[in-house]
Amino acid sequence: MQSWPADIREHYYILNQNLTDYANVGFVDLSVLPSAINYVIINTLVLGIPITAEFLRRKVSSKITSTIDTISESKRSQTRTFLKGLTIQVVLPLFLYVPVFLCQLYTTIAKQEVLFQQYLIFELPVISTVLDPLISMYFITPYRRTIKKRFQREKQATTDAHIPSVFVVM
Repeated sequence: MQSWPADIREHYYILNQNLTDYANVGFVDLSVLPSAINYVIINTLVLGIPITAEFLRRKVSSKITSTIDTISESKRSQTRTFLKGLTIQVVLPLFLYVPVFLCQLYTTIAKQEVLFQQYLIFELPVISTVLDPLISMYFITPYRRTIKKRFQREKQATTDAHIPSVFVVM
């Protein structure tokens, strides 16, 4: 509400003047135990997901790279591509979740408004759900090959289709 112009804030202040029970909507009070517990759980998960994902990526990477010398060059290339995609998927939450929730932490503690957090707290985490499948489809070689074949087949089918025509003169 603080980001609204002064005249709109004044309008809502007048509307809520005699409604003390319902005037405050959407605030976080960390002195209340349920709010504090909820806040800690959410922020621990948001900050813990990238750390856990990086730990798991390193374990997978070490297992895969320990056997990389024994596989063929094509499999080696495929493995490197897979690890690049996995790395991007691990870094994605770091850029999409963490900044917004760090801004929320700052907003809650400092009691100052950060418009970045206010407007992007719902949008940035959703981007991950769109990008993750696309990353999987691109960086996992069999998926990428299948998609390329399907699009090329459709493209060839439309360009190679010749419709015979007859021109009759009477």
